[in-house]
Amino acid sequence: MDLPPEVVAVDLAGPPARTLLTPAAAARPTGRMERISHRAEDGTTWHSWLCLPADELAEPLPVLVWCHGGSLLSWIDWSWRWNPWPFVAEGHAVLMPDPPLSMGYGQETVERGWGRWSSEVASVAAEQVRAALRRPDLDARRVAAMGGSFGGYLALALATRLPEIRLVASHAGWSDFAAVARASDLHWHWLREYGPVEESEAYRRESLALDGIDPGVTVLLSHGCADQHVPVGEARAMYRALDTRKVDARLMLLPDEGHSIERAANVTAWYDWVRAACAEVLAA
Repeated sequence: MDLPPEVVAVDLAGPPARTLLTPAAAARPTGRMERISHRAEDGTTWHSWLCLPADELAEPLPVLVWCHGGSLLSWIDWSWRWNPWPFVAEGHAVLMPDPPLSMGYGQETVERGWGRWSSEVASVAAEQVRAALRRPDLDARRVAAMGGSFGGYLALALATRLPEIRLVASHAGWSDFAAVARASDLHWHWLREYGPVEESEAYRRESLALDGIDPGVTVLLSHGCADQHVPVGEARAMYRALDTRKVDARLMLLPDEGHSIERAANVTAWYDWVRAACAEVLAA
C-alpha cells in the first residue's frame, strides 16, 4: 500500500530482486505507515493500517476511516482508486481497518462475520476505530468514514455507532439488505450467505437503521446508474430517508458508471467532491 507497482527481476539462486523499471516513481508517497492492533474484550486481536505524514506534527490530525470493499478482501496492496496518500499529503491520517470477513487472517475471521455484517463486522470495526482514536496524534473530534460497495455500507454502519464521525462518503453502499439482494445480479451470493430473502430473518436483523446517523453528520452518497451489483435505487432511497430527517445528505449520480467509478473525469470529480467536503466538515 505504500509502494506503487514496479518491474523487478528475480534470480531464484541469486541475490534479492533487482528493480528494472519504476514507471510510477513520482507517485511514491512521502508518508509513513504503521501496523496497529486492537485486542478486544473477548480476547481476539484485530489489525489495521494507519497512514500518516512523514513528519511529526504539533497538532492531532483529522482522521479518515477507510473501509475496504468485498466483503472478502483486505487492505493489502497499492490502489489507484482508493489511495490514501493524497489525503495524507493534505494533512489527514487514514485508518484502514481489517474487521471480520477480511482475508488473510484465517477461517475463524471469515466465520466471525459470515452473515453478520452489522452485528459482528460493523461492531468490531467500531471497536477498532475507538481504540485508534485514543492515540494522542489523532483528533477524535474530526473523523470521517469512507468506502465503496461493502465499504460504503460499512462506512454508513460506523456512522450509526460512532458519534465521533462527522462525515460519511459512501459509494455504491446500502442500508436495506433485502432490497439489494432481490435486485442484485449477485443474488446467488446473498442466498449463499443469508439464505432466501423471504425466509431469512438475517436480512432484517443486519440492515441499517439510518435514523442512527445524527442529523449533524454530513453524508455523501455516490452511485453509478448502471450498477448491477447494488442497484442505484438504494442510493436514492437512502438520500430521501436522510433528507427527510434534515441530515445534510448530498447525492452524486454517475450515469455512465457501473459498480465502480472507472472513467478518469468521474474519478477526478468524485475526489474533488470528497476533498472539498473534508476541508469543509473536518476543519479545525
